[in-house]
Amino acid sequence: MKNISFPVLLILFSFAVFTACSVEDNAISEVSVKRTVEVLFSPRGLGDEGYNDLILRGLQRFHRQNPEVDFTFYSPASLEEGERIFRKWIASETASRDSSLFVLASSVYEVIAANCLNEASTNRVSHNVLLFESENPQGLNLHTFQISTYGASFLAGATVARHIRKPLLVLAYDTDLPVRYAIDGFEHGYQAATKQTRSLPREYLAADWHGYDMSEEVYLRMFEWEKTYDFVYAVAGSSNRGIFRFQREHKSLYGAGMDTDQSLLSNRIIGSLVKHIDRLIVDYLTTWKKGKEQEKKLIFGLESGYVDWQVAPNYLESFSSIKDKWRTQAIIKEKEFLQKNRK
Repeated sequence: MKNISFPVLLILFSFAVFTACSVEDNAISEVSVKRTVEVLFSPRGLGDEGYNDLILRGLQRFHRQNPEVDFTFYSPASLEEGERIFRKWIASETASRDSSLFVLASSVYEVIAANCLNEASTNRVSHNVLLFESENPQGLNLHTFQISTYGASFLAGATVARHIRKPLLVLAYDTDLPVRYAIDGFEHGYQAATKQTRSLPREYLAADWHGYDMSEEVYLRMFEWEKTYDFVYAVAGSSNRGIFRFQREHKSLYGAGMDTDQSLLSNRIIGSLVKHIDRLIVDYLTTWKKGKEQEKKLIFGLESGYVDWQVAPNYLESFSSIKDKWRTQAIIKEKEFLQKNRK
């Protein structure tokens, strides 16, 4: 999927498929079981060849399996535009219906969700909101799920440690909790495998969500980074494309794919942290469609199968057995980490 820029709100898809039955029966079913899902992607997120495109893939798969559910997707150009979309939904008649679900598909909407929902006239609206990759620090009455990348990243760090001497950790920005989980996991795995305690160097791309959309800037910074480091572990969304471009053009610095198997983007990618969020979305929405109540806060780690560290085909001979050796330890360490750090 090509990179997509959205200067204004773009409704990507709006599905409306009606059941083929008698007029009387149809009228009853529309009132009783008609379900709607509205999804707000992160600003300029679609087209990242990673996390956001994977979310879209899962939503499309669910809709193919459940064409009677109405979908509307939004891809705003900014957080401000995203907030306007969310507020409009809150003010709508459907917001308080159990048959309605609004998905905030990124943790960048945490503060916006808190501000908007605290102003809502009814607490019932919050119950129909799902926020991705959040631990709900505001204590709102919404649903959240998070894919912990600590365990898979621990496995990545332990796997590459035998051959990598000077890794660099790159973060979109410092306050994004899922990003910190991934970076801490890699560092702790690397330390465990090398039996060292020194902290690994970190680079922060921005002070906010813009760090996810800085591929050109990252490409230029790679010229400096290659002078000091031999591996880059970057959790930075679309910005990672700057790393892959540099690797292809200059055959320098090893790295990791993020969110999906990105080994085809560069032969310098040793492995990828793969999130099966498309499968998780299908599973979650299937349960929601059946009307079953789900836990307010869900978190899935390495043991769940929704996330993993996948060694690239070109490096299987050198790294596959190392990965297998550390897998059980990575699961144990992730459980300990989450027990200590989750709120």
